[in-house]
Amino acid sequence: MTIVEMLMGIACFMLLIAAVVSIQLFAVRIFQLAATKLTATEDGRKTVNFIREQVREAKTLYIGTYSGTNTGTGTFTAVVDTNQIGSALLIFPTTNTTYGTIFYEDPVAQNLCSVSITAASTDTNGNTTGTITNFATDALFVTNNLIFQAEDFQGNLLTDNSNNRIIHVTLQFSQLEYPVAGIGGSNSMYDYYELHTRATRRAID
Repeated sequence: MTIVEMLMGIACFMLLIAAVVSIQLFAVRIFQLAATKLTATEDGRKTVNFIREQVREAKTLYIGTYSGTNTGTGTFTAVVDTNQIGSALLIFPTTNTTYGTIFYEDPVAQNLCSVSITAASTDTNGNTTGTITNFATDALFVTNNLIFQAEDFQGNLLTDNSNNRIIHVTLQFSQLEYPVAGIGGSNSMYDYYELHTRATRRAID
């Protein structure tokens, strides 16, 4: 083989290698995009399905706000005599209102979290205080603060704690479309998602 033939062969081999590498890089980007979307939607759907089942099986429900740590003592403040919309949902599964579950939006971490509350007591202002355990992160990248609202059967926002109300859950969240992209600036690419679900208690007193 002459030097020219060897150089042509090397050039063709390099072009083939470059094509293979380009295809691999493209496949990695497509995988990252698909993984991001699937992860976000899967976590969101699992969360809304879990909340929906909790609402259906509940005995008592309150919408409001939550303040406290992941463990120790926490306080749930119910919305009273105004629009039934808030960042937290307190669920008592039985007539015993000393224990239940609180779903709430963490504004710092931007996650939807849940805790169990035990030894709970409620004062006349709608503040329920108790011992907090079983912290869990249910959904990541949550961007909306007002997640829970109570509606009537026509979708109108309620202003009282009606017995037959429907709990409307809205999850809005976003995350980087490509995890390797830089955060901030014109090079960042984000995907936005929004999930809704509505549920009411199975047993109406």
